[in-house]
Amino acid sequence: MGLLNDGKLPNPHQEFDNECVRYGHRFTAFSNIHTPAPVSYVQYKNIKELSSKQPSVNMYVAASKSFHQARQYLEAIPGTPEKEVG
Repeated sequence: MGLLNDGKLPNPHQEFDNECVRYGHRFTAFSNIHTPAPVSYVQYKNIKELSSKQPSVNMYVAASKSFHQARQYLEAIPGTPEKEVG
């Protein structure tokens, strides 16, 4: 959302875009995971609308914190290689 607000990520052309379909495709892979409960498309739209009103810097900071937390969780898994992938 921060990238969209800053004009660094173009919006898809309206005639070829269906956000609900993209949302469904993106999260189908997680359909067998029941905890935590998946976010519905309507909930996603509400969150997106609220987020779009935030300053971009707030979204970048939140994303950074989320990636850091994900890294900590991944590194806490026993047997996870400690070298960087890439």
